[in-house]
This record gives sequence, C-alpha cells and structure tokens, in this order.
Amino acid sequence: MTFDEKLHVGNRLMDREHAILIEYINTLQGLVDGDSSRHLVGQVLEGLIQYTKTHFYVEEELMYAFRYPDYVNHIQAHEKFKQTMQQLSSQYKQGEADITNELMDFLKDWLIKHIQKVDRKLADFLKGKQLD
Repeated sequence: MTFDEKLHVGNRLMDREHAILIEYINTLQGLVDGDSSRHLVGQVLEGLIQYTKTHFYVEEELMYAFRYPDYVNHIQAHEKFKQTMQQLSSQYKQGEADITNELMDFLKDWLIKHIQKVDRKLADFLKGKQLD
C-alpha cells in the first residue's frame, strides 16, 4: 500500500498520520506474508491499534475545536472501526482468529475509503483555519 496523491487530503498533520498508519499496515502485511511469529504479528497489530486511537483522537480534537458540522458521523465511524479492531485483537490474542490476507484487504480498503471520503471532507473544512 502506497501513500500517494490519492490519499493526500491537504492537511499536513492528517497526511503525516495517515502515512504512519499505512506504514503500520504495510509492516503487518509483510509479517503476515512472511509467516512471522504470532507474538510479533500481535505486537505490530497492537501498535497499529494504539496509533489508530491516537490518530482518531487528534482528528476528534480538531473537529471539536473548530465545530465540525459532521462531527457525530465522523466519530461514529471511528468508534465502529475501533470496536472492530479491538475485537480482532482480542480474538487474535486468544488464538481464535488469524491475520489473513482477507483481513488485510479489509483494513486497507477501510482506510482508503475513510481517508478519501470522510477525512478529505474534514481536511477541506479545516482549510484556512488557524491550527496553531
């Protein structure tokens, strides 16, 4: 997965954080493809989840601070994704689920759609706002 122009939203902070999320996903994909240990895969998965929470927090603070009109819907999308990821992590840790290529495709697809549709609207709204 490449962080290219299709994924740039025009907000430096959001773009930088999206690039880091993509690095996590690429690392996780590499571990899955390389048949790495469950422990290592679990660590990277947990890192992805924690960084996702951090990223969502930053976006939510921006939305709140600037009274973003689609605040509730955007947060609901974040919450649903966080719940899905926490459930996956729990199942993975208990040995009830594996990180498959199908799951990786889901993660990539969700992130791409979220960035291109939901986050781009937020970035457009924030243009011209004083972010200091």
